[in-house]
Amino acid sequence: FVVADGAEPTQRELLDFTADQMGVKRPRSIPAAVASIAAGRGAVATMTLDVHADPSALLETGFEFRYPTYREGVPQALDLLGAAGTLAGK
Repeated sequence: FVVADGAEPTQRELLDFTADQMGVKRPRSIPAAVASIAAGRGAVATMTLDVHADPSALLETGFEFRYPTYREGVPQALDLLGAAGTLAGK
């Protein structure tokens, strides 16, 4: 299941934000046509897919997100992964 807060960042925005939080270089991009040669069209389609989720049904149950958006949740997740020793670069 995908559970999301309704924010709709692109993969690029999410990856850049996460890299910034980790204090590492942002991931580089290559044209999809070039990536398709190396990885195949299906893999590239999956890697470049922006997922959008509507949380309205979940919110109607009274559910409240612990972290209202990815901007609050990603730093917390990185802190937890770093504390567990499972995160390189943090």
